[in-house]
Amino acid sequence: MVESIARARGWLLSNEQVDELEKLALGSERDNVKQRHWNSPVEFSLDFFLDGQLRAEINNQYCPKDLVSLREKLGQYPSGTTFRLTVLGQEDGLVPILRAVNEAALEHGLTIDLAH
Repeated sequence: MVESIARARGWLLSNEQVDELEKLALGSERDNVKQRHWNSPVEFSLDFFLDGQLRAEINNQYCPKDLVSLREKLGQYPSGTTFRLTVLGQEDGLVPILRAVNEAALEHGLTIDLAH
């Protein structure tokens, strides 16, 4: 249950909510919950496979499998959040995805910094 709540697609837990969840967890699950805290800049990676599959990972926690889910998850972060984006693989295939990510960031007041 802890894993499901922490990785939920439909919402984003604030650090205060993570603390609350930690209080409810038992044993080793408590340590797992501690890993769910996040601070800006948030680590974010994108990869696009030759078979057309998107692989995105936000904060080693959320792994949206499509562009709609990715935009929704980004939109759950508070305005002012900065993401440190690492692009894996061929950047050419990611051009439309990067455009959509930048549009979502602009819509929600987020900053996307490209990691080098």
